[in-house]
Amino acid sequence: MVDNALYDKIPKPDVVLGQHVMPLRAGRVGNRVGTIMGAADSFKVTLFGRAGHGSIPHRSIDPVVIAANVVLRLQNIDSREVNPADIAVVTVGSVQAGQTENIIADRAVLKIKTRTTTPATRDRVLAAIRRMKKAECEASNSPKEPLIEPTSRFPLTINNKDTASRLASSFSEYFGEAFDPKTAPINGSEDVSILATSRRDSVPSYIASQDPLDLLKEVRLELAYNNWNTSEGTLSIRKVIRQYSLVKGALDRCIYRQATKKQDGEKRQRLTPEEEQAIAI
Repeated sequence: MVDNALYDKIPKPDVVLGQHVMPLRAGRVGNRVGTIMGAADSFKVTLFGRAGHGSIPHRSIDPVVIAANVVLRLQNIDSREVNPADIAVVTVGSVQAGQTENIIADRAVLKIKTRTTTPATRDRVLAAIRRMKKAECEASNSPKEPLIEPTSRFPLTINNKDTASRLASSFSEYFGEAFDPKTAPINGSEDVSILATSRRDSVPSYIASQDPLDLLKEVRLELAYNNWNTSEGTLSIRKVIRQYSLVKGALDRCIYRQATKKQDGEKRQRLTPEEEQAIAI
């Protein structure tokens, strides 16, 4: 949407709102001022060798060996090049080379994901990855430099202080103890931050919520997302839009996500007809 200039065809938003499942106790809603979700970068890396038969390996340059050394080397980035007080993760999630056991391939392909929580750490990690790949290929006499192709990028999700504080007051009043205004940041990433950062004067505010479930048997990866409660999710984003529109008078320019047509639960206060119309899909 941003790359194709569709985002430029709509009125400039005063605030970008989003929701995301978080590893919170069921029934809680969380937010925080500042960074709440990390940045993520993905790459496809091709390491080049020289193909050959397994019986004459000295006439080849084995890209599998190069790839193995690169994978091990990359694991030193977060433990030896990043301040322990920062968060950095480098994951090699896919390694592919060759088709059979007796032929040395001419290339190996790695798929890499990095996660960071500060711009400085991100720059340091990406620079280290480029340096290590190039150096390993040179050390192994690779016929050419590695090919690095970015496949996706998600910037940091950073909540604006004024907006997040304003919403925290509203959420505390409505959700009470179920709202945590100091939710710990996570290394997961979210594409809604692309909308907030693609326009310099946009104001990102991000709300993470977890539905009220008693479905511990269905919890996977610490997230009870299999039965997401759309009423709870819709309610929180409605509250955000309502609060922000009262202060800014800019409901028609808010970008919001995760809203549905599902009505509030029995114990939730009813919205006015004007509010219902404003959030209707």
